[in-house]
Amino acid sequence: LIKMQDNYCGEMVLRYIKTNPGPAPMMNSSYKLVEYLKQTLDQDEINTYEFAYLVCIARDMSLLGYSRISQGGRGSTIMDPLIIFTTALLRGSSNIILVHNHPSGMLVPSDSDKDITAKVKEIGRILGIYLSDHIIINAEFNYFSFADNGIL
Repeated sequence: LIKMQDNYCGEMVLRYIKTNPGPAPMMNSSYKLVEYLKQTLDQDEINTYEFAYLVCIARDMSLLGYSRISQGGRGSTIMDPLIIFTTALLRGSSNIILVHNHPSGMLVPSDSDKDITAKVKEIGRILGIYLSDHIIINAEFNYFSFADNGIL
């Protein structure tokens, strides 16, 4: 701890550790991202409860990393813009992709899905972090892409 004027404050440290020495995969299409998710996410978990991930992308569309940003119940999860953009800024992202599942298997975006997408897109515009897509997946890794469907 650093003592400053009789108040104690902790040092904030940002650390990014690349765990794979090879080139990062390119995430320049919804198909490529979903194929990557098939290898990464636990399929059993997809049917259990709703969760959301933030995928952080570099300017050249290479993968920087991903992070679970929320876990909810069977029918919903909360995507907090503060958590989304804190994570994106700490990763140095130029682009982000939201990914969440629907345990019901339905791929139709809800009004809440559309609302958070619009909110994140606008905040990203202000911060200079582009929302490239919002993808809804089910347990079979069928998916709905906001970008592919012209909603973004």
